[in-house]
Amino acid sequence: MTATDLTSSSGNPSEAAPPASRGPGAPVRREGRPGAVFVRATVGAGVLLVAGGTLVGAWFMPFVVALALGVLGRISGTGRRLQVAAAALAGVLGWSLPLVWLFVGDAPVGAVAATTAALAGLPPLAAVTVAATLLVALIQSLVGLWLGRTLTPTPKGGTADAAAEERGASLVGAPVGGPGSPSGPDAATDSRLPEGGA
Repeated sequence: MTATDLTSSSGNPSEAAPPASRGPGAPVRREGRPGAVFVRATVGAGVLLVAGGTLVGAWFMPFVVALALGVLGRISGTGRRLQVAAAALAGVLGWSLPLVWLFVGDAPVGAVAATTAALAGLPPLAAVTVAATLLVALIQSLVGLWLGRTLTPTPKGGTADAAAEERGASLVGAPVGGPGSPSGPDAATDSRLPEGGA
């Protein structure tokens, strides 16, 4: 293949012929998806909301923020993995910031955490209580995200996932075998098969 094969008849590479159409097994290219922008924006806002709510005693803020992220993510067509990452980061970081703030402000966070762990029958280590606390934030976030995605209908207009499912459904009736094979479209009229028996 020469360089002129890749260009148009005028020799300009920008006017090259469009690529051949993808086959049925090719992955769907997701164009125009918010992706990383969605994660950055929602994690930043979510961390601030969760941290602010935690400081005033609203311990349920990871759930509320993740619920909103699930709704917004479904409407915007953001992928499920990105939504899970955004919700988890917002919940865990949102609960981590007040702990760090209290620790830096000379509050007895470590002593209280160690005492809480001992009272719960766990090893009297502050890290155990902090890890359990952040796990609760993560669980709240995942449940809120799931509920938000479940309650929000898929927007019309066709996301890439819907297009892939539609294309897969159109291939269900396609013939599998060739013209000569018994499973092909000519199996009923194949002259090599006997009329009345196997």
